[in-house]
Amino acid sequence: MNDEDYGRGDWVKAGHKWGADTYINEGDSMFKPVLTLILVLIFVGCLLPQVHAGSRLVNIRQIDYGAYPCNSQYPGLSASGQQVAFESDCNWAGNNALRNNEIFVMEIDGSNPVQVTSGATSDNPYLPSCNAALDASGKRLAFWSSADLIPGQNTDGNSDIFRAYADGTGLMQLTQTVGGGGGYAAHCCPAIDYAGRTIVFASYFDPTNENADLGHGELWIVNWDGSHLSRLTNTPFGGSSEWPVFDGNGRVYFASGANWTGENPYGWIEIFRIDPQTGEVEQLSHLMSFIGGYWIGRMGVNASGRKVIFPMRTRDNLPGIPHLELFLLDTKSREIAQLTQTESGRGCFTASMSASGKRVAYTCEVPGQPQNAGYRVFIADVVY
Repeated sequence: MNDEDYGRGDWVKAGHKWGADTYINEGDSMFKPVLTLILVLIFVGCLLPQVHAGSRLVNIRQIDYGAYPCNSQYPGLSASGQQVAFESDCNWAGNNALRNNEIFVMEIDGSNPVQVTSGATSDNPYLPSCNAALDASGKRLAFWSSADLIPGQNTDGNSDIFRAYADGTGLMQLTQTVGGGGGYAAHCCPAIDYAGRTIVFASYFDPTNENADLGHGELWIVNWDGSHLSRLTNTPFGGSSEWPVFDGNGRVYFASGANWTGENPYGWIEIFRIDPQTGEVEQLSHLMSFIGGYWIGRMGVNASGRKVIFPMRTRDNLPGIPHLELFLLDTKSREIAQLTQTESGRGCFTASMSASGKRVAYTCEVPGQPQNAGYRVFIADVVY
């Protein structure tokens, strides 16, 4: 694939796939005809997952970042793939002169930007709002913030979960954290279901029990109106559960190092799925056996749950800066395709996906940019 396919130079290239190899002893010569037939059948059987694993990104374009160097990251796509919500310290809509990290929603071509939050004050110019996620309609979103967005409700600066409409109205604080601190110390990383009725988020605290420090990450679930806040996961000992996202059937996908189903005895970070109605958990990936998966970030899932895009750091690059690339998991065939190969220090580290699975949004660190201004949001189409 040439540079024109990507639209931004040669720092992101199509990747390659990992699958299972099959070995057969040839045996005695009298069995060669039979073995030849077996090998042909194996080749045909392996052909279909290889076609899937040829997935790649095309038509990649960067959302313009404005008149001065700034950062935009952690995008969340609507189901149609036409709207995107993200966090940014850019002055997209003319209301972010203090360059605080705020939540914005816009069309994927960069038009109609709306600044949803205004958390900064002159006394404290950095009170970030982060990790925005959209429902299927693109009209409702969830995010976390350490700002006192509704005066008097978050004066301690903890990272609490909020919801709002994409036009900036309907702001509501859904959790009231006591203890902990800003950033990721309390509640974070929310996702909203397709219907816009339920929000799931991760926390190392217990929001239902005076925010006791659990010492490990769990998933929590709450309704759009703030009712029925409850714990979704009871993670097995020694692990945490993080980075949740819904599919179109209301199932929640998440990253965890726990041995949920007996398939992860060594505690590698893998992708799991839980049904909130039944509590049934399924392990979807076996990344260590494929490519040495070590750390997984925010992921995206299509409506059916067949495709999962996720950023991952592998054990091949443990020393130095945590380098992340985007991968695609087919939850039926369990094939994994690498979608990016970057040259930047941190790489590509967040992702989301449209309902069809044919469009994605993600963040990459772009080399050669001014210090602290190298994170950009990209939109791309996926070819399977």
